[in-house]
Amino acid sequence: MFLRRFNPTTIDPLYLVNRATDLDWLGGAVSDYLRDADPRAHGPLPFCILGEKGVGKTIFTRAALRQAREQFSDRAIFVEVDCRDFRTAKAAIDAIAKNVVEALDDLRGTGTPVSSELMSTAQMLAAITRFDDAELKDVHQHLVQFRAATSLKGEQALLRVLKLDFQISIERSISTTSELSGKVRFDEMRLCRALAALFEDIRRSDIDIVLYIDNMDELSHHFQTAEERQKARRDTEVLLALREARIIFIVAMRTYYSGILPREIANTHILGRLPIGELLAILEKRLDLERPEVKQAVGDLKAIVVKVANRAPTPLAFLTWFKALFEAGALSEEKLEAGVTEFLERSYATIPAGVWQRVVAAFAHPDDVISREALLNACDGNEARFNQIVDRQGVLPKDFWSPTTYYTLDPELHIVHPLAAAPGVKI
Repeated sequence: MFLRRFNPTTIDPLYLVNRATDLDWLGGAVSDYLRDADPRAHGPLPFCILGEKGVGKTIFTRAALRQAREQFSDRAIFVEVDCRDFRTAKAAIDAIAKNVVEALDDLRGTGTPVSSELMSTAQMLAAITRFDDAELKDVHQHLVQFRAATSLKGEQALLRVLKLDFQISIERSISTTSELSGKVRFDEMRLCRALAALFEDIRRSDIDIVLYIDNMDELSHHFQTAEERQKARRDTEVLLALREARIIFIVAMRTYYSGILPREIANTHILGRLPIGELLAILEKRLDLERPEVKQAVGDLKAIVVKVANRAPTPLAFLTWFKALFEAGALSEEKLEAGVTEFLERSYATIPAGVWQRVVAAFAHPDDVISREALLNACDGNEARFNQIVDRQGVLPKDFWSPTTYYTLDPELHIVHPLAAAPGVKI
């Protein structure tokens, strides 16, 4: 039986179940900040949401910000960037700048005053972030259209940064611009400073900013070489520098990546695992739009669904397993283990199921941490196969910044573990 609307990866905050205490913590802090009428109280407020893969960081954070949007959409802009969509910090910065322009335009649509000068300032930065290396003359000619930014009231923080860091001044006359020579490089760190300056200009217009950077660890999850990890560190540190801007800064990442977090982000929150009852409630909510016959079929399979939920460390793992097993007709005591093998073969098809089973069995318990040597032995000493498994994220580093030492098992592979098949054993 096919599930028409069921999507395990849907992150619509309306699908959130419980997390009430967590929501009170994040939503309350964001609301208190935005509610304060004294702009002097609006300094940097950074948060980090941590948790294992698939535990629900994105849907939780979006739910908290949805509450804030409903209350403060007339006085704040909400900007979200998902690092899964980008491979570099430069691309993420470009997306943030463009999303700021859209958010200011949306704010103006609500009737909140947003001056043309402020819009030109934001649009100017959004134009600049798309450059890598460029002739100064060409950049200036491209920015002439945003000359209204020079009339922005206040300190004009962005214009000052552009002048100091990039030798860009849109006040130049056209004749002077044509005489410019030389190139300018738009590197990530200086662009990040420009972005923070734009935020300062927006704040001086009595508009707050909430910036949410999701899946920070997915900006570049490869960690096979020290060079790749160093690049990931540079990119991550650039984006984390935005914590110093006078905004609400929220970043979400997997726990294993959190070793890079600076001390300045003291508001760190780890989302824990949910009990079986909550997982079943999540499933019920996501089945709400399915056909009556589907709901009836799931109800008839309740006992085996509970057994599958009992194996799940995260909501994503449970929902992924449920969809695969239900549509394969494998939600029964007789067919469950064969269904699990079929799930393994389909979802991790680039590597033989037998290899995965040996890798999973190398963990005495699904939650254990094992050494690189133990994993390599499970791959029969084959380095290429080991690298395939790591790249596929079937195993995850205990610490992203020291991945050659210890590894954990991908939550979605817990169902394959031998303990999962043992009757009455909760994993």
